[in-house]
Amino acid sequence: MNPREVFTLEGLQLIENAVGHDVDEVPHHFIDNICIKLFIAKKAGTFMGQHAHAYDHGHLVAHGEVRVFIDREFTGDFKVGEMILIEKGKKHVLLSLEDNTVGVCIHNTHGQEDAVVTEKTVFGDHLKESA
Repeated sequence: MNPREVFTLEGLQLIENAVGHDVDEVPHHFIDNICIKLFIAKKAGTFMGQHAHAYDHGHLVAHGEVRVFIDREFTGDFKVGEMILIEKGKKHVLLSLEDNTVGVCIHNTHGQEDAVVTEKTVFGDHLKESA
């Protein structure tokens, strides 16, 4: 299935894979209560996300292109240099549209040790059609 033809998550089965299979997660950086997380989706058609946070955060596309779904609804396509605002409590998933897509999540940790995840269902899942 071509990821550029996916505009809904309905009818798709997300198969959980470990980070490191389809998505590389570079060590996080912490600077003055800011958490910076860098992710590399090796293949187009790789999902990153489907989780929510306790606080708003930004996702910067550093390389490639992503399709964003918030609360399972298509939000838009974002290219290099574009920042996506993810509001607190909103479940979000990003779909890489190109190989080697790089994204950077930027969180104010509000004094916590890490970006607080309130709900997480899948991570690093590759696009699969439901049986």
